[in-house]
Order: sequence, then C-alpha cells, then structure tokens
Amino acid sequence: MARFGFIYPLLILLFVAVFYGCSDKNSDRKHENRSPQKTKTSTEDISSFFFVGTIKKNPGLYKFNINERKTTRVWSNPIEKVIELSYSANKKYAFFLTAENIGRLGVFPYLSDVRLYFIDTFSSEVSFIKFLGSGLQIYTSWESKTVFKIIFNCPDKKIVTYIDQKTKFYNVLGKELSNQLKIFDLTKDGYPKPAIKKNQKYSFDKGLNIFYTDSTKSISINQSSHFGNKLSINSDQPIGYSEYYSKSEYLFFSTTSNSLLDNGISNNNSEESNIYMYSAKENKIIKNWVGKGIKNFIIVNDYLVFDEGYQKDSKIKIIEINTQKDFFIIKLKGGCGLRNIPQIPYNQN
Repeated sequence: MARFGFIYPLLILLFVAVFYGCSDKNSDRKHENRSPQKTKTSTEDISSFFFVGTIKKNPGLYKFNINERKTTRVWSNPIEKVIELSYSANKKYAFFLTAENIGRLGVFPYLSDVRLYFIDTFSSEVSFIKFLGSGLQIYTSWESKTVFKIIFNCPDKKIVTYIDQKTKFYNVLGKELSNQLKIFDLTKDGYPKPAIKKNQKYSFDKGLNIFYTDSTKSISINQSSHFGNKLSINSDQPIGYSEYYSKSEYLFFSTTSNSLLDNGISNNNSEESNIYMYSAKENKIIKNWVGKGIKNFIIVNDYLVFDEGYQKDSKIKIIEINTQKDFFIIKLKGGCGLRNIPQIPYNQN
C-alpha cells in the first residue's frame, strides 16, 4: 500500500467530506422499524429462494418458485439498491443490505447510506432493521446458524489516515447482539482486508471432512463412513463455500481466488472460480462447473443453484442434482445473482 504515498490521506479526506456530508442529511429518513416475527419455514419444505435482480433500473429482490418455475418481485426501492443478500446455512433466515450510491474514487470503492433489512422467508415480508451509514467496503458472513456478522470499513471522521472497521453481530431476527470497533492507520497498517484463512476445515455428516491447506496448495477430503476414503485435489484457490447434499451423499464446494475475495480493491477480471461435486460413495469428483468471478451457490431441495456471468449478462442456473442436467435458467433484463448482480472485478493495474 505504500506505493500510493500521500495520495491516501487526500482520498480519505475526500471520502470524509462526501460521505459524512451526505450521510448526515439522509440518516434522519424515517423508517418503520418493525420487529421481525419468527419465520415458519422448515428446511424440508423449501421450494423457492430469493435472489437479486434489476427492478426499475435498481437492484431489488425477487423470489423464484422451483416447482412452478415462476419468478415474482418481492421488494424494490426507487432510491436504494440491493448490494448483498445473505442466507443462513439452513435457508430459514435471510438479511439484505442496500445502498443509495455505489462507485469508486481512485483505488477505493465507496457505499453511501447503507441499510440493513430482514426477510421473512415464509411470508416474504421485509422489515427494516438499521441505518448503517456510509463507508468504503462492507462484508457479511454467518458466524453460526444463529449469528449474522457485518464488517464495515469507514473513513474516520477526525483523522484522514485512519480507517474505522466496525463489526456488528445480529441474531436471526435482526436484534443487535454486540458491536466492535478497530482502527487502522493507513500509513502503518495498510488498508484492512477480510482475514483469509490459510488453512480451512469443514465437517459434515457421517464423518465427512474437507480441508484446504495453503502450504501445500491442496484440498483434501476425508470420510470415515466409507472405509476411511481420502481424496486430494491440487488447488491454488481456497474453499469459498461448501454444502452437503445428504440424500445422495454429495459434497458441493466452490473455490475462489484470494483476489476475488478482496471484494474489489485489486481484482483481476480474468480470475475464475469453480464448483465441484464430490461423491462420497465413489470417492471422486464427478462434476465441475468453472467460470469467471465468484460462483455463489445454494442447494434448494434437489437442485443446485448458482451464478453465471457478469452485469447485464449475468444469470442464475438451476441444475437437477441427481441427473446433473440443466433444469432452468433465470434471465432478467439488467442481470441477476444469488447475493447481488455480479460485477466485473475491478483491476487497478
């Protein structure tokens, strides 16, 4: 980060002036802040899923019913754009973030007037949770089945070379559990990025484990339920997401390059990601889907659902798991995706 020298303070100073000037004007916008009710959805009866697509020029929320092959509009706003949709692991709970403006100034991305919402996955009712303000980058993840985490990097209001990293934790219904603040000095610490684990381990039913080891650049799959089977795959990319389909003992996992996971600071638009389909019974990879960008995916009943393409050409593919054949492709004017509308990664070089 040192190669930008004195430019950093100037850029941050611009951010402070622009963001907090706009944020102070808009933070008093009135919202109906209703407490979400407990969702009735069970993992057994999920036949639909939410996704992000363009509605009247802004990214909004849609719902797709697999049984009916039907797409319906759920939520949109003429001012706010949906920038991130996130499901809990069991698909019972979901949150989404919006921003009024998104863009880039120099090497930095920016987001203005970010808001957090909760979706009742049973009724499709949307509830406003909290106004988060403006900043540079935002990341979301599920710490567990019941705890949702948001990390928001923002310019410090007083010292132009400082970045405030705000971390908030919420329960599944949107109640804030705790918050943390960590301050980074750009001249000493560099720009804060999400921690990328060099070694990863995920465990599933029937003694199935998957590991990624950075030192050996390999993914290992071990399973005690099938005579201690083991499989090793060479990979420069860490595991992005994994999910187990217990009906046929298939493990799905994606691999994504670290530069794509950095979420826009110094991405290379030629980076590709993968989705692998591993059979525990056969102890081998039986299918692989590869493409540019992050291949977000979920399993809905007996279907694998994942993103493909960028921007207005982006679409969502639905694959029947047991046959591995295409079932349906969702295409919308302006593009669509499971977490957001996939954008071409920024390359600062």
